[in-house]
Amino acid sequence: MSLHFKIGYIFILLLILLSCESITELPGIDSAESVVVIEAIVTDKFESQKVRVSRSVPLNDTLNGIPVMDAKVTLYFSNSDRIDFSYSHDDGTIVLYLVPADLEYTIEVLVNDSVYIAKGKMVEMDYIDSVYYEKSYNKELKDSAYFIYINGIEPNDDVKYYYLDIIHNHDTISKGGNIYLFSSRFIENIPRQKLPDAFQQNDTVIIEFHAISKEMFEYYYVFANQFLYNYSSNGIVMNPPKMFEGGAIGYFHISQVLKKEFILK
Repeated sequence: MSLHFKIGYIFILLLILLSCESITELPGIDSAESVVVIEAIVTDKFESQKVRVSRSVPLNDTLNGIPVMDAKVTLYFSNSDRIDFSYSHDDGTIVLYLVPADLEYTIEVLVNDSVYIAKGKMVEMDYIDSVYYEKSYNKELKDSAYFIYINGIEPNDDVKYYYLDIIHNHDTISKGGNIYLFSSRFIENIPRQKLPDAFQQNDTVIIEFHAISKEMFEYYYVFANQFLYNYSSNGIVMNPPKMFEGGAIGYFHISQVLKKEFILK
C-alpha cells in the first residue's frame, strides 16, 4: 500500500494513556479468509450520508477493500424511526436526511446471510464556546496573516473528543495533509487556542468540528502515529475499532458537527 500521509499538528490530551485493546489487528497476509469492513461517521447535517461496506483484500489493507455489491443497511432509532440506505457500490450506501438528536440508534448491516449490528447514541457537540479569527503578525511569513482561534468553556469531569476539518478556498487541507485531533481538556486549559494554519485576506475558510467517540479518537491517534514513524512500511497495520457484533470490523457513529465559515477581511 502506498499512502503519503504528512502529519502536521496533532492536538492531543496528554493525560490519556492509550490502549490497543479496542483496536483490532487483521489476520496475517497469507490468511485465506477475508473480513467485512463497515465504516461511517454519519453527521447531524442535512446532506448525503455514506456508509462504506467492503471486504478487505489483502487482509492487512482495509483501505483498498473490494466494495460489497449487495449490502443492505438499516438504521433504527429509539423513537421507532427507521432509515433504509439506498445502496451504490461506487459511493457506499447513501441517503439524504437529518439525524434526530438525543436518540439511541441501532445500525444493522446485512451481507449475504450474515448480520452485523452496532448500537450507540449521537456523539454530542460540547465544550466549544466560540470560534473566531484575528489578524496578527506572522514570523514565518514576515507579514501579517489571519489565524483561527478556539475558546472552550469551563472544565467538566466529562471528556469529549473532536476531529477538525479545515476547508481553505474550497480545498480540504485537513485530509491527506494534517490531522487535527483534540479533547475538551485541551481547549479548557488553554484559552484562545490558535490553530496552526495562517490565512490571507479574502480567503474563505470553513471550520468543521466533528464530535467523535473515544474509540475513534484513539484509532485516529494510532493511525497517525503509524505513518509518523513509518510503521506501515514494516507491514504493521492497525484497523478500526471492532464496534460490530457478528465478526465485522469497522466503526459507525452519529456525530454532531459545529460549522463556522469565514471570509477573512
